[in-house]
Amino acid sequence: MTPVLLDSLLGWLADRYTLWFGLIVSLIGLWAVFVDCRRLEQLNFVKEAKFYRALGIIYGIGGIGVAVLLLIIG
Repeated sequence: MTPVLLDSLLGWLADRYTLWFGLIVSLIGLWAVFVDCRRLEQLNFVKEAKFYRALGIIYGIGGIGVAVLLLIIG
């Protein structure tokens, strides 16, 4: 990626998303890991719980990453 393209892409992200977006996505990921996965395991859906836990971790890390990126840009 050229620096101009990267700069325009980061500017586009900063214009459209806010810090709250990153925090909400992180909270959704944490909710999936700590609440929904336990409920799925109680209902004996172990494979689904493992997949959902991985997805929740991805959401949590991604949301924190977006929030930090927006703090750096803004």
